[in-house]
Amino acid sequence: MPESAAPEIIRSMLESQTTGVLATERDRRPYVNLVAFSFDPDLSRIYFVTPCTTTKYGNLSMNPNCSLLVDSRKNSPVDFSRVAALSAIGRAVEITGEEKTARMRAHADRLPGLGGFIDSPAMAIFRIEVESYIVVSGLEKVTVWQP
Repeated sequence: MPESAAPEIIRSMLESQTTGVLATERDRRPYVNLVAFSFDPDLSRIYFVTPCTTTKYGNLSMNPNCSLLVDSRKNSPVDFSRVAALSAIGRAVEITGEEKTARMRAHADRLPGLGGFIDSPAMAIFRIEVESYIVVSGLEKVTVWQP
């Protein structure tokens, strides 16, 4: 894939999926969770919501470095040759104040099934400031793109 095609492929993958695997770290130990996400059209930021009492919230409070994996697998034998995966690598920042209210609304619009979950006052919303995307197509084709 030419690097010029990367933004369209990344956008297409993010639009076609609603969940990804968030990787955080504490005490040099990885920790992963499924999260529902939304994103900015320019691909520079990805958002997710979590209760303030979760391990991922604590991990990100100590170390904001994270990665979000999104993939196109369907659990089919052809996945090995056709699957695509992207890793968004960046830093997570908790959003507060008026920006939190607006972003929660936008997040709920993309993910209407999370309405009651998102409405809880114990929820935090994070913005991943994406430094780079790594797109892997098939078994060996790797492209790195920076928004």
